Amino acid sequence: MSAGMFDRLLRQLKLMPKRWLLVGGLLILLGVMAGGSLLWIYRDSFSMWLTEGRLVLLDWLEAIPLYWYVLAFVVLPAVGVPLTFFYLTVGAVAGSVWLGLGIAWVSLTLNMILSYGLSHSLLRPLLTRILARKGVNIPEVKAGNAWKWVMLFRLSPVPWVIQNYVLGLSRIRFGLYVWLSLLIQGTIGAGMIVVGGSLFEGKGKFALLGVFLIVLVGVAGSALRRRLNKKGVCDVDHG
Repeated sequence: MSAGMFDRLLRQLKLMPKRWLLVGGLLILLGVMAGGSLLWIYRDSFSMWLTEGRLVLLDWLEAIPLYWYVLAFVVLPAVGVPLTFFYLTVGAVAGSVWLGLGIAWVSLTLNMILSYGLSHSLLRPLLTRILARKGVNIPEVKAGNAWKWVMLFRLSPVPWVIQNYVLGLSRIRFGLYVWLSLLIQGTIGAGMIVVGGSLFEGKGKFALLGVFLIVLVGVAGSALRRRLNKKGVCDVDHG
């Protein structure tokens, strides 16, 4: 694959950032600053409301049967539900951050297996037709470059459900698809799980560790993704 193939694929999928996103980002930043100012002014009332809301939400999460939660974690991301919701709540449902980490990694693995299987069997004709109508051509990546292709996607801002199906349609080797994806996404998820668990337990300072992990992976991943993409390392198999 040429150096710009990954970016061209993202453009075909309509996932490349638009110029108007810069304006939107600035508006969001201004909104956050204004909201932060109001929160500081009314911090006592907000703190009381936040504590009550956290306890109500925690009671609701703890009442969810663990097996139903795990089933939802496995299935719902395969139809587009963001992983963020599960990452932030799994610690509360499991009763501890560490148990939540284990449940999240197992559920994430099962979700990838499900998505991979669907993209190779039941959903493959449908997904191929949908993408073809949109002018999207999913390449079959050479075995020697498959790990780089997986890393480019897993380190990109592409939604998880699209990552899974595109990687599955690319005929990436199953073992590589699972373990490398789990290494990258599992690390990101660990940071978010620590953040979510710390907030529910009222340990805001501990959440900084999770935020640091997320930022570290994001910065390192962005630099690596740019390097891989510029080198044009993801050649396709035309055979």
